[in-house]
Amino acid sequence: MRIKKKGIFLITSFILIAFLYSCGKEEDTLSPKTNIIDIELGSLIEEKGSGISNLNLTETGYKKVRNDDAIVEYNKKSENYIFIRNNEHYFYSRGKEKKLEENNYENLHLSDDGKFLGYMAYDNIYTLKVLNIEDNKEVNIKSKVSISGKLFDFIGENNLIYYGISEKNENGIFSYNLGSGKEELLYKIDTGYLEFFKSYKDEIIFLQRVNEDEKLLKSLNLKDKSVETLSSNIDLLSDVLKSENNYYILGSTKNDKNSLYILNDGELERIVYDFPEIVEMKSGLSINKNGEILFMGSNAGEKNLDVYSYSKENGINLLTENSGKYNFIKIN
Repeated sequence: MRIKKKGIFLITSFILIAFLYSCGKEEDTLSPKTNIIDIELGSLIEEKGSGISNLNLTETGYKKVRNDDAIVEYNKKSENYIFIRNNEHYFYSRGKEKKLEENNYENLHLSDDGKFLGYMAYDNIYTLKVLNIEDNKEVNIKSKVSISGKLFDFIGENNLIYYGISEKNENGIFSYNLGSGKEELLYKIDTGYLEFFKSYKDEIIFLQRVNEDEKLLKSLNLKDKSVETLSSNIDLLSDVLKSENNYYILGSTKNDKNSLYILNDGELERIVYDFPEIVEMKSGLSINKNGEILFMGSNAGEKNLDVYSYSKENGINLLTENSGKYNFIKIN
């Protein structure tokens, strides 16, 4: 699958960016690993000096997890996860760990059941690759779509979704079934292109630039293929989460600054004003088991970040005891 580069906004970026973009080849062996990691929604990676810690979000705050490797993504259903060791990515499955054997890659994702690992490999062009990490075999993807930028994700257990242009010159959102190899156009885009793209259960949320002056935040329902325009006021979208029919948006509107917003029934409301003073765009959003939205921010002039929670009932609260270099662990 060939990938075309295009000017887009990255869905999310990590503090440990050097770890996410390059790795080298080593031995082709599976190593046994016995410890099972139990972490909750909202957990963090903390970079402190030359060390990295995993912090689990508990009822009494963040606590260190007994693991020396930085966990990037964790699947609770399968207990499979991606982690970093010596600046290189590994994956854990069925009691064993294996190094990802690529020299240059980006955008790692686990499928909803934790069985598949998808990523963009780069060798003059970007190529979407998928591994079955339970047997360490690459899945042969026979696609007729050139992906724009690096916009892809998993939805469900066996389906990829991505944005690009087909050999028939169809511009849109496509799905690909890893079992059958069937590729399908889900939504054709007649004007403009996508700047943001994220899956959520049976829904795809995306920001479409229609022209120089207009951007539309839309939702594609995968059950009936219907498309709904959620807002025409979003200018920048860094991340989005949906909870209880509310869309929580990390970004900015046409006439306002970077912040956390809530969107409900077409009404867009800014949540954060001065606590914290600055809302960090690159860190993305997370959610805890109580449904509170988590984000990162800082006061003016500070380089380190703190983690905050928001709920309608409790407002905004500070979760971290100390400011630091944090990154949310992706948990599905």
